[in-house]
Amino acid sequence: MKILLLNVISYFLLFSFCILSVRSNSFSPIDNYLVDCGSSGDTTIDNRLFVGDLSSSNSPLSSSEGAISIRNEKPIAGLPQLYHTARIFRNPAKYTFNIRDKGTHMVRLHFYVFNSTKFVLGNAQFHVLVNNFMVLSNFKRESTENPRIMEYLINADTEKLVIKFVPSKNLKFSFVNAIEVISAPKDLIADTAQYVSSDRIENFDGLTNQALEVVYRVNVGGRKVTPFNDTLWRTWIPDIEFLKSSYGSERVYFGGTN
Repeated sequence: MKILLLNVISYFLLFSFCILSVRSNSFSPIDNYLVDCGSSGDTTIDNRLFVGDLSSSNSPLSSSEGAISIRNEKPIAGLPQLYHTARIFRNPAKYTFNIRDKGTHMVRLHFYVFNSTKFVLGNAQFHVLVNNFMVLSNFKRESTENPRIMEYLINADTEKLVIKFVPSKNLKFSFVNAIEVISAPKDLIADTAQYVSSDRIENFDGLTNQALEVVYRVNVGGRKVTPFNDTLWRTWIPDIEFLKSSYGSERVYFGGTN
């Protein structure tokens, strides 16, 4: 089994990558899979239609013994409909997506812990593999406060992209609330980046063939940006919580004209 030591990207390096991704509003991904896991209906979030993985005969979910759907019986006010259901796996299972546009794809996995009469999602512990890259190992999500979205940039060079969920121990299980698989702009990631340390600078090549985890996406000097306002449906957080001192700095706004 091929396992990647995941590249953890600091927000400085990630910022340099994401500058390359500024696109016009006309960007339309060839592969655009939005899956509401555990649901038999469709859900619209930020003007994006998530299709229930039970609502179509063409569902990417492979048949798996022990896979069940559960519903959030007491959702909190304002919780997006996307997190009202979850798909539970007692055994290894997978989602398979047909790839028409080979190259880098954005893969987002949504996790939100809620309790039902059948399962306590905080007890889940599992691995997740994307095209045989292990992106999560012994993952355990106990917090019930907010949904967590894990995002990866994966090179899909075959006709299939496969996401596998594997319980990590006996009597454990895996779960997921939603999945996104979206083909990325061709210039989203540079193939070479510079690694900077205290005593040297060296190049790191072959980035487009790696599995990269998006750790921070920071809008320097600006406000929070939500998927509703971003052409690639990303979330950008303000830099204020990372800025150790604002002395000598100021915000500069560009109105879009020279």
